[in-house]
Amino acid sequence: MRFDSTYKRLLVAFLAVAALSAIAVFSQMVAKGNFESMLPWSFRKKESGAEASFLTLYSKCKDTVINRCEIPADVDSYILSVGEKGQEGWVLSSRGEKSVEFLREIDDYCPEHAGFRYIVLNQGYVCVYRGKKKDPAFLHREYTKITESSIVRPKDKELLRAGFILEDNPSEVDAKVSKYLEGLIED
Repeated sequence: MRFDSTYKRLLVAFLAVAALSAIAVFSQMVAKGNFESMLPWSFRKKESGAEASFLTLYSKCKDTVINRCEIPADVDSYILSVGEKGQEGWVLSSRGEKSVEFLREIDDYCPEHAGFRYIVLNQGYVCVYRGKKKDPAFLHREYTKITESSIVRPKDKELLRAGFILEDNPSEVDAKVSKYLEGLIED
């Protein structure tokens, strides 16, 4: 039993010394005014770095996709690192004190127009549009042989009247559309 009592006294003494040491160190940091940087959390507002914008222009649909990210405050170093890496044809288009903008043009459709197809009955037959909506500028294909009257199942007619979206990998989305349309009419 005596061992337990000694152990408890040592533990209490150690904790008291640790607490007093912590108070002394914290008091000195407060007196010097630099205590905030020593804490695991901070009351200071973090200094915001700079921002980089990457604009991708898609020539086939004329859409622009913008991605933004925070970068270190040293904008010049970041510009050099992008240039040294030769990242996918990015060209510096503008530079500010806390911002930088890169631009590239891709001869293709944007991700939305490449990987989505909107299928709908239009003027009595099935039309497929690139993207997620009926837009005459993005009419992909007309299936004039698949008319509203040739569609067998009422459920398919309702679905096509309302229109719906198919999504897939851009290289496979048209095959998915074809597979769906094969089952609409009886030969």
